[in-house]
Amino acid sequence: MHISFLCKNRVNNRGRRKSFHVLKQEAQGERQDSTKQPPLGYWLKHAYEVITKHVNHVLSEQGFTRFHWQVLNIVYEAGTIARKDVFNTMKTLIQARHSTKSCTGSSSKGG
Repeated sequence: MHISFLCKNRVNNRGRRKSFHVLKQEAQGERQDSTKQPPLGYWLKHAYEVITKHVNHVLSEQGFTRFHWQVLNIVYEAGTIARKDVFNTMKTLIQARHSTKSCTGSSSKGG
């Protein structure tokens, strides 16, 4: 809330003093109007989609997608990993991917 805003607009058009509550609402409205940007979630989803698209494009020459790379990276970091653990990891990634799609309505391939 800007102090200058509160000082300049303390009187309404009838010459009466505005309550602090009214001044605060006006200041919040002014701030919301001046910052009409998408929410953080929009930018996170957009970044995820751009990264996925780029990685899928780069890895497509080898027949891989970002999903394949994620699984291979987990196997690499583990050093040795049992087959069932690989499948459990893949299952977790698939479930996360499907829950993200169902929440956003996305249907892009290879994420």
